[in-house]
Amino acid sequence: RLGVITFWRKEEERMAVSKLASVIVKGGLIGDTVTIETTGGANALVLKGFSKMKAKQLRDKVQGLIESQQ
Repeated sequence: RLGVITFWRKEEERMAVSKLASVIVKGGLIGDTVTIETTGGANALVLKGFSKMKAKQLRDKVQGLIESQQ
């Protein structure tokens, strides 16, 4: 069980560009969620709290990376 004060905890995940499969943006009331799916179908990256503009920019960049690998 995690304690109440866990500001020092950090989790970072990296993946090769060749593992990117698709990118999805879901609009929310407070912020958009960007989901980056992998070719293996596991460990999708879910990034929350983006403004509409930042979510679109991230989607466009990731989509460009995916298309450059095809």
